[in-house]
Amino acid sequence: MFLYRFVRDVTKFGLVEGWKRQDSYTKWLLIIFVLLIAYKPVVNVLGI
Repeated sequence: MFLYRFVRDVTKFGLVEGWKRQDSYTKWLLIIFVLLIAYKPVVNVLGI
């Protein structure tokens, strides 16, 4: 649900204004979601 709301606001208002319109709970969920997706490729690039 938070992804849908974020994508809707970004397409309607732009990236910066869409980010500002999100509540703090949604912002933290988006940050954690991006970190989980980026973890594996970053670890593979660093060779750890």
